[in-house]
Amino acid sequence: MKQIVLCVLTGTLLALVSSCGSDDDDNAPADGLSKDITNLVPAGLLTEMKSLGMPVHEGTTPPDLTGTFRASLLELKASNIENDPYQPGHIFEDYVVTFFDQDNEKLTIKKNYQNGPESGEGIGSFISGTGNKFSVFAEIHATSGGDEARLILVTSGTMTDTGIQDLYYSLFMLDNGDNTSGYWIDDGSGRISADEDGFSEKE
Repeated sequence: MKQIVLCVLTGTLLALVSSCGSDDDDNAPADGLSKDITNLVPAGLLTEMKSLGMPVHEGTTPPDLTGTFRASLLELKASNIENDPYQPGHIFEDYVVTFFDQDNEKLTIKKNYQNGPESGEGIGSFISGTGNKFSVFAEIHATSGGDEARLILVTSGTMTDTGIQDLYYSLFMLDNGDNTSGYWIDDGSGRISADEDGFSEKE
């Protein structure tokens, strides 16, 4: 059965440390998102994510995200995966994310995260938002059975002094490659989860 498990990827996750070093003119925002983001996430996929309920906070003046935050419990909100074994309301393991090295001129940030046995460190990411609202887009490379895949991990929420309000976490397939093993889900498929009680405390 083709599936992706947000809390467990049995393949090896490789964090893509992006160079993120583009000139300001090259990174001029389009429709509230930087060119780095629109080049990474196809417009059709972005529309699909939003239609499933994933908040995407646009803008070029995101808040300071520096810190470590825990989403507990992490509840599945929506999925477009064919024959997904998990249904909305399913509880995954805690999602813990650390943001650092934020650059609001280049609209870049780095992150570490842990979601059960799945983790990534020093992942180069792109950021959008305005006021206290933000979205962080990170490209993830994964392998399983010799098949490589590219996925997009998006974290959105509203920053407060003590944590993140309404934290949402999604993982969608960008490119499943040849998928000769049949392990990977279809391109454009994925899941959206959120902190069950609506608040992710700063640690």
